[in-house]
Amino acid sequence: MSTSFTGTGNGPHVIAGSGDTLTYELSGTWVATMVLEKSTSGGLAWSTVATKTSNTDIDFLVETSDLGDAWYRWRCSAFTSGTVVSDLTVTAASTGGSGSGSLGSDVDLASAEVTGVLPVANGGTASSTALNNNRVMVSSTDAIVEATAITAARALISDANGIPTHSAVTSTVLGYLDVGSSLTTLLGDKAPLASPTFTGTVTLPNAVTVTSSAMTFGNTQRVTHGTVTVGNENNENARYSIRCPTGGRVEGMENSQQLFTILADSANWGAFALSRDWTMQWQMGKGTSHYGKGKVRGYSSITAASSATTELDLISKTVQANILANDGECLTITAFGTTGANANAKVVRLYVGGTAIGTISTSANAKVWKYFAQVFRTGASAEKYVVEMNIDGTITVVSGTLAVSTTATIVVKISGEEVITAEAMTIDYDRAGN
Repeated sequence: MSTSFTGTGNGPHVIAGSGDTLTYELSGTWVATMVLEKSTSGGLAWSTVATKTSNTDIDFLVETSDLGDAWYRWRCSAFTSGTVVSDLTVTAASTGGSGSGSLGSDVDLASAEVTGVLPVANGGTASSTALNNNRVMVSSTDAIVEATAITAARALISDANGIPTHSAVTSTVLGYLDVGSSLTTLLGDKAPLASPTFTGTVTLPNAVTVTSSAMTFGNTQRVTHGTVTVGNENNENARYSIRCPTGGRVEGMENSQQLFTILADSANWGAFALSRDWTMQWQMGKGTSHYGKGKVRGYSSITAASSATTELDLISKTVQANILANDGECLTITAFGTTGANANAKVVRLYVGGTAIGTISTSANAKVWKYFAQVFRTGASAEKYVVEMNIDGTITVVSGTLAVSTTATIVVKISGEEVITAEAMTIDYDRAGN
């Protein structure tokens, strides 16, 4: 059997029995070290028979002392250049020889005995594709190959073929499920965002906002020193009622067991200021006939800068848009304060919608001043007003017209020049049908 070497490595082996003749030969032009090796353990261990560095042709008698068959092979242990042509031939003894003189049935996978691709049926992969490593091995077209790389730090799922692959769930998200308790237990007490149902006592915050045309409370709710804002987001008329069964104070009204109502229309808002513990019961309906009263209050204690020419806003309150929805409806404004303790010239002004409708000019020393004004709607952007101004008992009354849009918010404010103190201002609005 002839084998060529162009580098280091092991050649195929032959099997010879006791008494057989082994002929080994080296030829060609080469510079290398060739070792003839022998194994009596079926290829598990090899010993050196001869070492050659040049061409040779030798007949070798297999010793009769060997037990059973022996394996022989050429091995190139060092290679420099050329091509080494090696040959091993077994001649069976005339009698008693057991060698077959053919290649052994066992294959040395690390030698030149194997070339090409080994089929799966023979224990191979039937694939010559180089490995990328760190991949899942799968069967594909009768070969064993690497699957597509799996993205790191993802939860594993199987694809349509049942092959492991990555999902969109990251290891970070998966870690959130390590809750240390049953998810059913953790989520069991959570109310849905849409149409939740509660049992027992439900505690509301100090500010409750209603932004729809229909709302139902089971019984009564308690608010402590907060502000309740009601409104209508559907441009409809809605009637809101507050009941004070314990005589609580609503905008200065002490009418226990009476209803206090306010109309919220055209997407506008009304605000109820709460001054003490009280319970409220909401009663809501629709229709243009449900009208009422309301107030906007401002409390202040502000001193204007000591300058004869500088005007300073003391109290400013904003009345909601569309509060005067019909002709004949009215804003009533009451405000008072004191003048500075000096004889300097002082000025107090009352503004509605950016227009001064009442001006008090005085040099009174530490005296009380007061405004009482009413503004009546005569059109969507038309009003008439009357203002009563009182300074230390001296009363002056003025009247006039305005062109303030009632479909927008209206700013009502008190300003002062020199030393002026504004103590308080209230704004009442009277609706039609009252």
